[in-house]
Amino acid sequence: MNDIKEELSEKNRTIVAAMTGKATANYYRYQNKDGRPVYNFWQTQPSRHFPNSRYFSQRRKYIIPDDLDDTAILYLSADFSDSLKLEVKKLMAENANGQKRGIRNTFRRYKKIPAYSTWFGKNMPVDFDICVQANGMRFVLDNQLALNRYDSATIRLMTDMVLDRKHIKRPHYIPRITRTLLLFYTTWPAW
Repeated sequence: MNDIKEELSEKNRTIVAAMTGKATANYYRYQNKDGRPVYNFWQTQPSRHFPNSRYFSQRRKYIIPDDLDDTAILYLSADFSDSLKLEVKKLMAENANGQKRGIRNTFRRYKKIPAYSTWFGKNMPVDFDICVQANGMRFVLDNQLALNRYDSATIRLMTDMVLDRKHIKRPHYIPRITRTLLLFYTTWPAW
């Protein structure tokens, strides 16, 4: 909404500003429990994983790790320092395919591509999700962070999956294309 707020009426700009203020005031609740500059889908401070399930919410083994998707979206929606953005970029690289472990749940032709993973967790397997990767690349490109081999690999992987229509032919294996991915390709036509 912040990207289009200049096109809105004054009344709607005020609403967007109020919504943004309320949302960003709560970001700390989702930050990594150890203070790392990454974020989680579920509230971490205090922990509220699966808040609507008595069974899952009471078992620590179901706490999911912080992820690139939520981290990228939050960093795109608020002002964070350049040093934090660089730290996130470093963590993205550290968790890319082949760094700590290799991906197992993808097509053979993609297994050696050092693309970004969905998860930041140390015990999580590498996972490719082109929607998450699109948000991660949007974070990198919108913030004009220096590109590295993982960025190139991620762009190559996403491009190949879309051109091969893997997200259409094998949606259970490759997530379906979303508005985010479409925005990525229309915003960055050079890729």
